[in-house]
Amino acid sequence: MDNPEENPVSFLSGLSHAGIILFNLTIPFIIGGIWFFCVFLITPFEIFENGIYNQIPVSSWVFPQNREEGFSDFSEVIKPFRFFSETIGPYSYEKLAHVQSKTRYGGMENASCIFYAEKAITGKKRIEELRDLLNKYSHEYYVLDNPTVTDQEFDALMKELISLEKEN
Repeated sequence: MDNPEENPVSFLSGLSHAGIILFNLTIPFIIGGIWFFCVFLITPFEIFENGIYNQIPVSSWVFPQNREEGFSDFSEVIKPFRFFSETIGPYSYEKLAHVQSKTRYGGMENASCIFYAEKAITGKKRIEELRDLLNKYSHEYYVLDNPTVTDQEFDALMKELISLEKEN
């Protein structure tokens, strides 16, 4: 915003599939001649509890329309959390949330939340999982001659992979 006085409150609005109005409310104000901005985002979320590491709950918050992709993408968030806690030092806060958000900046971190740009949720984690599974099942079938899934199960996974690859 070039001149906050011209537009003191800005709204970005839309509708979720549940009919709840989403909006980002930005309120600028001056303290001691310096502009500050207070930003509020109100939206419904789907929440997944990823687990607890070192008595700290870790969760993922995604938009309802990105539930499957978001939970897949955030399925491994405890691994880097554990790595940084063990390598750099213990986490100082009571909880950690990974949050999909509408942001112009691509992501930011606060004390107990890491915000990811809306388009960062792709579901590509599921694509990697499917490729690994299909490679494993192909090896069992063609090399070991000992399949652990039926042809129908394999075909369903292959169709899901092809569909996801077309979308991404």
